[in-house]
Amino acid sequence: RGLLRILSARRSYHWFLWCFSQHDQANDSGKTKFASEAGIVVVATLQFPDGTAPDLRMVRFCRQIIATLQINERPAWPPDLFRRQVIELGRRKFPLSQIQSAPDFSIRIGDSGISLVNFYRSYLLQPDQFERLLIPAIATVIRLQELGPDHLCPNLEDAQDRILPMLSASDDLQKRQLVHIPWIGGLHITFVLDEDTSYRFIHQQLMDDWQVAADDLMDIALRNLRQYASDHPLEVTVIGDDDDPRLLMPLNPDAYNASRLLDPGFHGRLRELFGPELLVGVPNRDFFIAVSMRHPDLVPRIRERIDNDYATMHHPLTKRLLVISADGVSEYCESDA
Repeated sequence: RGLLRILSARRSYHWFLWCFSQHDQANDSGKTKFASEAGIVVVATLQFPDGTAPDLRMVRFCRQIIATLQINERPAWPPDLFRRQVIELGRRKFPLSQIQSAPDFSIRIGDSGISLVNFYRSYLLQPDQFERLLIPAIATVIRLQELGPDHLCPNLEDAQDRILPMLSASDDLQKRQLVHIPWIGGLHITFVLDEDTSYRFIHQQLMDDWQVAADDLMDIALRNLRQYASDHPLEVTVIGDDDDPRLLMPLNPDAYNASRLLDPGFHGRLRELFGPELLVGVPNRDFFIAVSMRHPDLVPRIRERIDNDYATMHHPLTKRLLVISADGVSEYCESDA
């Protein structure tokens, strides 16, 4: 039996392997460092089935792809390491504050919790801006904790001019006990207290203390949104001809850009530009894109842009397209085209 196994035919494979590591600036020899010496090593393999001759065109294609790869000199940290670095940064910059890890990819500063999800999305896009992204947020939480209860839990009369609406995804609004009203496309309308350089969500307990209904809160928020839009005119990029605009998008990011779509008056201005109906995408809080229904050829490209922004940008909202018409806002279906 042993002799038969030795003499029996064995399977054979054509197997290619490439291995490279990040370049070491201090390596004068210019030679690639071994795995034990390099910070990151990338291994790529290509294997052809048993008895199949290697496809040399495929091998050349793989080599060409690998030749274009570059390893970031400062690769982004994975989530757990990112959270540890945030805690270390906070303790170093604010040594008197109690900063510790918390569940659900968050940290706790004193009695306040901060979700790191959106900060991590921003960090992945610009890893070299880690401190610039995190220090202002940590400082804002600490500053708010130092304020008295009259500011943290103001009465409605003092707070009503700072109440604004904000579109939010419906992930954990109930769990966080945020005041919210269902909207379109799986989105909800939440409410915030504007703090000039930041904002705080309005929780159910605060609304109960005010003894105000959510619909009344919406009326207050829309009034303030119109005033905000008047004080901060929207700068836009418009693509197309003057008599046939194709699409429009904000020139600069702003925390209330997507919220502008809650104002029926803003709908009217968009319809004056694009016609009775138009498509709108809101992939994240700071951005929206409006598209003419007269150019259905744009829809696939707009979907691609929205999918990419939704997957990569902070404060993601939805990948669904919406329709603005005389009837208000509805969700777009392919049959609407």
